[in-house]
Amino acid sequence: MQTSRIPFDPASSNIILISYPPGGFGNFMFHLLTEFTDQTAKPNNNQFGFSSAGNSHDTKKYTVTYFHNPIKYHPYIDRDVDTTDKKILVLVDNAWYDNDYSKLSTVFPNSKIVRMCSEPGIYNIVAAMIATKTTGAPIDLSYRKNYAGIGKFAPIAHEQVVNVSIRDFMLDPFETFYQLTQELGLTVINTEQLHTLVAKWRTAHKPYFIDLYKEFQKEHLL
Repeated sequence: MQTSRIPFDPASSNIILISYPPGGFGNFMFHLLTEFTDQTAKPNNNQFGFSSAGNSHDTKKYTVTYFHNPIKYHPYIDRDVDTTDKKILVLVDNAWYDNDYSKLSTVFPNSKIVRMCSEPGIYNIVAAMIATKTTGAPIDLSYRKNYAGIGKFAPIAHEQVVNVSIRDFMLDPFETFYQLTQELGLTVINTEQLHTLVAKWRTAHKPYFIDLYKEFQKEHLL
């Protein structure tokens, strides 16, 4: 049964937006910030699990997703989620639209924006994840289809933005997550469960990351 929803104020300073390129772990970061920080709203998320391709799309999105640069965003939240003195998360599934947030920042003028950032050294990994997670194609790290938008998700200087390196997150998800929570003023909780979940995430994504891990180990042996 679908949960009823009520409006929330998009101008609130208690909103955290998760912005990411396709294949850039937006749903997983949404899940981590929801379940493993003390100050964020907590929906009933007991149905969460990774798909066979490793995506985290089953995490409970208790607010309306900001999808593909909508003409008008409808700020609604699940009625049964307690938001009293809590941070509210909104997933920004915007593909390559409004990459400088000129429109987004007018809809959410006082929010923090977590920006998952790509870089040339991992474009092939992101492209492979897009292909496998959206079409079910076998994992192919030599995949070179030109997803032009991947390169748009470089770090940017913006007063609302906290940049997060996807490469750093792949290599050291714990440290990257802890640094992000500090920048957002959040407190990490349930650390044992966090480590267990991230271990499962790493296992699910090892076929994508294997070459990156080898490259990283080689760099640190030299």
